Amino acid sequence: MSGVTSGGGGGDGRMNVKVKGQDGEEVFFRVKGSTRLKKLMNAYCDHKSMRANSFVFLFDGHRINGEQTPGELEMEEGDTIAAMLPQTGG
Repeated sequence: MSGVTSGGGGGDGRMNVKVKGQDGEEVFFRVKGSTRLKKLMNAYCDHKSMRANSFVFLFDGHRINGEQTPGELEMEEGDTIAAMLPQTGG
């Protein structure tokens, strides 16, 4: 995969980030702090054989925008992103 910043804050160092699905499966990605998260999100959807917009991704309880970077979100080595299937209906 591509890159995230070790220690957060937007550098170009690489870090490992975990994406955890509702089924409990954990998928690890190595990313740079300057890489847009849509790249990680698309790779996760490919791994799950789902369309790119099939999941909602959350970090620290907040929805992730694919244009954001790990540096902007101050992610650190080993942080976890939750991948949730959106609920529809009432």
